Amino acid sequence: MNITNFDQAMSVVVGDILEKEPSRESRRININGKVAYLKRQFSVPKRLCLESNLLLKRAHTPAVNEDIYIKQLKARGFPVMDVMAVGERRRKGFPVEGFILVNEVSGYQLDRYLMDTDDEVITDKLLTAYGKLIARLHQQGFYAPLRVKDLIITNLEECELVMIDREIRNPYPHMLSKKRAQRSLRDGFRRTRREFKKFNNGMEAIVISAYQEQMNS
Repeated sequence: MNITNFDQAMSVVVGDILEKEPSRESRRININGKVAYLKRQFSVPKRLCLESNLLLKRAHTPAVNEDIYIKQLKARGFPVMDVMAVGERRRKGFPVEGFILVNEVSGYQLDRYLMDTDDEVITDKLLTAYGKLIARLHQQGFYAPLRVKDLIITNLEECELVMIDREIRNPYPHMLSKKRAQRSLRDGFRRTRREFKKFNNGMEAIVISAYQEQMNS
C-alpha cells in the first residue's frame, strides 16, 4: 500500500469503511486478493489512560493494547489473528492516536456458519470447541468475553477456531478468579444472544458442558 510512516497509516484513503465514528474508524482492505483490516483511533479518552495508570500499567491506545493482548495469547499457544503493523503517537507521556493493521483469517465466521447449518453433529462439535477454548483462556487468566462472532473456523473437520477482534482495555493476564470467569461467561453469552439470534439455551448448555469438562481436566 506504499505506507512507510505513521502519518500515512493514519490518513491514507484505502479500502472500504466498516465503521466510522469521530474518534475511530475501521476499514477492510483488499489488494490483489489479500485482505487486511485497518483500525484507526484518532483520540484516546483520558479516563482510559488514568485507568491504566491505576493498574500500574503504561497507558496505550486501543490499537497497541490489542497488539499486546495478541502477543500475550500467542506466547501461550492460543490461536489468534496475526498483526502486520501497529503504532501510536504520544504527547507528554500519554497516547493520543494510533492504528493496527491485521491479516484476515481465512475460513468461516462461526456465528454465520452456525446460522446456516442444520447439522446437529457439527454444531455440537463446534460449540464444544468454543466452550473448551473459553475454559483454556480462563485457566491462563484471560477473561475478556469471547463471543461466537469473534471466532473463525479455519478447519471444519477438526473444528479449529481462531480468535479475531481482540481489542481490550487491560491486555495482561489476571490471577485465577472464579468471579471473573463467571462474569466473562455471562457477558459473552449476553452479547452473543443479542447479536446471534439462533443461540439458545440448548447451545449454551453445550458450551457450558465443554467448559466444565476442560476446567476439570
